[in-house]
Amino acid sequence: MEYPDNELVNLVCENSEEARDMLYDKYSYIIDIICNKYKNSAYSISADFAELRQEAMLGFSDALVSYNQDEKASLHTFITLCVERRVRNYVRKNDTYKMKMLRDY
Repeated sequence: MEYPDNELVNLVCENSEEARDMLYDKYSYIIDIICNKYKNSAYSISADFAELRQEAMLGFSDALVSYNQDEKASLHTFITLCVERRVRNYVRKNDTYKMKMLRDY
């Protein structure tokens, strides 16, 4: 049975795992696209693809919790924005001189 996104988001805010799984199944392609986009960057900083995917999943989870239905952005757009920013910040944070020195040590 298909539920509207706004009902599923409300259920996620009430800690419903089923609603979270339904939204994940519906929007998991966003995570795949963004992870593939940053795959080469992650490789260059010696980060594992699984770490990159985990950061994307955290961004997805944060997006579901902090989504405000009163704003004009759709859930799809908001999830894309949150996941993209989370992954980009992860890559940027791990590409500093300090992190390079720690990896090389």
